[in-house]
Amino acid sequence: NIQSGYVVKVGPGYPLPLPVDEDDVWKGKEESIKYIPLQAEPGDLAIYLQKGAVEIIYEDEKFFIVPQASILMLERESDI
Repeated sequence: NIQSGYVVKVGPGYPLPLPVDEDDVWKGKEESIKYIPLQAEPGDLAIYLQKGAVEIIYEDEKFFIVPQASILMLERESDI
């Protein structure tokens, strides 16, 4: 089945691996992880495959956690 719903929150995206050089071993792990951002943004209307979504109830409200791979289409209102 196909469902739709508004995006409330999105994760940081897909983590990128840090480049590894032999000289970097002594530097430590101070660099922060970098991410490829997701296409979905809060407020978007998402059309998604229900079988890929996980239903949760949080503070008496029903939410669906939907991986980006299950999103078929995003509709975003633009400021015209």
